[in-house]
Parts: sequence; structure tokens; C-alpha cells
Amino acid sequence: MSLSATKLVVAMAARTNYIYDLKALALFASQASQPPPNLLEIEPFQKRESSLKFMTRAVACMPNDAGYASSSIEGRCAVE
Repeated sequence: MSLSATKLVVAMAARTNYIYDLKALALFASQASQPPPNLLEIEPFQKRESSLKFMTRAVACMPNDAGYASSSIEGRCAVE
């Protein structure tokens, strides 16, 4: 998982990366204070499949929010 000023990138199983918009999450959290937290369904801004062949080991956001880099257990890396 990696965090930048406006985005949160989470590497999931099956080579999937979820990208969340932090402003939308903050707005959703402020509006959904009535129901219990376990009933909230938060959808990611984007669901992307990694271009790497193997499972993701690490992910890091660029400081200027232009994208993110990820690396696999094989030792390769990708910038998106």
C-alpha cells in the first residue's frame, strides 16, 4: 500500500491494484456516519490489473500524483 497527496494505491491478490481517491473517501466518510462502519461498501476509484507477470511485492506512489511504480516477486518493476 502507498499513499500520495490525493491517491491511495493498494496491491491486492491476483495482480490487481486498487486506486482510491482520498477526497472522495473523506466525503464518503463524513456523509456515512450514521450506519455502522462494517456495513459500508467503499468502491475503489480504479481497479487495474498489474502489467507484471507475478505477484506484487511493493507499490509506491509518485510524489506529484502522476502515477505509481510496482515491483513483483520476480524482481521486475513497472511504472504506470
